[in-house]
Formats: sequence, C-alpha cells, structure tokens
Amino acid sequence: MIQIAELHIYERMEVTSGFGDIPTLQAFGDSILGARGMMKYFYTLPDNEINDWLVETYMERYEMPPDLFVPDAFAAGVALVQAIEKAQTLDTDTLIETMRGMSFETPKGTMTFREEDHQALQEMYIVEMQEVEGFDFPVARFDPDNDTGGDGSSNHVRRLVQIRGRLKTGPSST
Repeated sequence: MIQIAELHIYERMEVTSGFGDIPTLQAFGDSILGARGMMKYFYTLPDNEINDWLVETYMERYEMPPDLFVPDAFAAGVALVQAIEKAQTLDTDTLIETMRGMSFETPKGTMTFREEDHQALQEMYIVEMQEVEGFDFPVARFDPDNDTGGDGSSNHVRRLVQIRGRLKTGPSST
C-alpha cells in the first residue's frame, strides 16, 4: 500500500483491499488515507447497543479498544450460550442441530448460521480510510445512509450486502 501511494496510483484508479487490525493501520500510516476496501470490524463502525457495551467494557478492562477478532469471540460465546439455553443439553449433535439456521445478536449486528453449511453470515463494511481527529492512524469510515453519494458514483463507501444462498464451486449438475 505504501508503494501504491508513493506512485500516486490512488489518484489514477480505484484500488481496494481488505483492512485488518489497528496495528496494521498504524504501520501503514498516511499511505492508506483515501484507500477504500473491505473491513470486517472496526470498533467505531457498528451502531448498536451491544457494540457500545463491548467497546465501553473492553476499554475499561484493557485500556484499549476491541480490535479485529474480539467481536468474533464475543459472537461465539453468545451463540454457544443461546444454543445451550435453547437445547437444554451439552450434547454435541443436539447443539449442532439447534444452531442450524439460528440467528443471534452480536456487536456487528444479527448473525445467522446458514442452514446448509453452518457458515455464520455477518455484516462486512466497504470503508474509506480517513484522517480523523483524535486518532494517530487512518480510521475506517462508513456511511450506511449514503450508498452512492447522491451522484450515482460507485466511488463512495457502501455496506456489503449479505449473499444468502448456496455457493456453487463446480459445474452445474442441471
């Protein structure tokens, strides 16, 4: 990303990437300002009470914000507790069936285990890295109410839409 910035590639074309954790954002520094891409989680992105609680509690306990994998661990715990409460057992096969198609609330919003393959469907974000007062590194910004910027441009940040349904990995059998 640093070389892309140095060569002014961002000025000539849309470049996207996935963005990771806070130490990675700090390492890239200003070279990623203006870059757009996918981000799984940044603690300022979700707008819900569960994320607010997680951020507040995590900061009180660890004196730092929750990072990339913290909400996933939180979601795993919520899913397990919800499944055990519903199944009223710790039997593995019963819990697997209980979790099939189960939805649960997380810091990132509602997650659902897809019935056919147990994949957890979750919110992802298309973000732009911006300079934000109070941060010493580029911050992921996302505007859920402005998916086209009003001018139809595809260069504005927008939320990824969850794709529900089975993915085909080979030739169709029909």
